[in-house]
Amino acid sequence: MKPLVWLCFTLSGAAALALELLWVRSASLVAGATATTAATVLASCFAGLGLGATFARRGTAYPVRRYGALELAAAGLALVSYGVFAAFASELGQRVLEAGGWLARTLVVSLAVLPATVAFGATLPTLAPALAIPSNVGWRGGLLYSLNTLGGVGGIAAMGFSLPAVIGVRASYLTAAATSAVAGSLALWVGDDELPPRAVPAVRRFALRFRATAFFTVSFETSTRSSSWSSSRSPNTVHQGPRGVLSPGDATVHPADGWAAE
Repeated sequence: MKPLVWLCFTLSGAAALALELLWVRSASLVAGATATTAATVLASCFAGLGLGATFARRGTAYPVRRYGALELAAAGLALVSYGVFAAFASELGQRVLEAGGWLARTLVVSLAVLPATVAFGATLPTLAPALAIPSNVGWRGGLLYSLNTLGGVGGIAAMGFSLPAVIGVRASYLTAAATSAVAGSLALWVGDDELPPRAVPAVRRFALRFRATAFFTVSFETSTRSSSWSSSRSPNTVHQGPRGVLSPGDATVHPADGWAAE
């Protein structure tokens, strides 16, 4: 049943990157399509991932079960993030953001993004001891992160090219959350055997170092991509396309109209 756990982490990557793209678009719709908004989303994502990895530094005898619980938590918090953005897309929410200025917009975006990314950040340090031991942690750890990245490519492709335009913003959030929930449910179903006590600390230290290295490696590319996407849009205009999807060149509307049009 262990191959299913590898599949779970692939699905986790798809859900996480799909959500990141949805967050950038939703934040731009609600708080304005600016480089500052995109930077706030990215900063919240990386802060959450780092905090999650830090919280997961302590070992557990049941890593797969804890991983499953983290994926289910991420799924639920993804839906919470949609609710936060939807609430502040309303007339009242827009008045609050206008009155609060940049600080209110930053806090709202962080509130929507940070909780789910903390859960995602804890997944790799939690799951690594179930799939690797110190003698093979190098290639197995690399394979684990590669599968996660491959899933992320699928998530970005789905959300970046067509899915929100076809099914709408709300359904896209539900799809991403369901993907994470499937990963968590499969992990809980598979379960795990208790690890030898000595195996946990060594693999845990590797997982934390591996995740930190990977984050620094991809952060520049991710930041550049998202900043370029944001800078290609008018800094003072929020664009909205079919079913609340942000797309350049569409008519400018009030954010509440975009969420209502799903």
